[in-house]
Amino acid sequence: MSESLKSIKAMSLSLSHQQSKRQEDVQMLAPAIGRGNTQAITCLLNMCPKLESLHLHWYNLDIFNLTQAQKDEQHFFDRIADFCPIGRLKYCTLQGIHTSEQKLHYFLRRFRSLTMEQIRLDSGTFRPIFEYLSLNMRKLQYLCLDDF
Repeated sequence: MSESLKSIKAMSLSLSHQQSKRQEDVQMLAPAIGRGNTQAITCLLNMCPKLESLHLHWYNLDIFNLTQAQKDEQHFFDRIADFCPIGRLKYCTLQGIHTSEQKLHYFLRRFRSLTMEQIRLDSGTFRPIFEYLSLNMRKLQYLCLDDF
């Protein structure tokens, strides 16, 4: 499969929590399952070295009392920020992402187009992000910020 993904230039991923009709099934998910799911996403992205455009969307399902596995899944972006090289990435859309100021700041680099909607910071503030955008992103041609 990795051979077929080497030439991919654009990818869109829309994700949400694992769902089960029985709540007790969800509550029993081991934390390793959530981590395994996020690791699989980073492996997939790392198989696409020519990726120029990435759209990541997390669907918030209004689930209360998240299990650790579900929390790990919800923070999939943190693993992407840590383990996926984005050297060729020029266009990025982030929707519904849960992350920290630090992870988001690290991820923002040389984009020409950046859309961020419904971003939720678990720690930090958006001020340093906005300062970085205004001072360091000289190649940025399109910016859309919505519902922070």
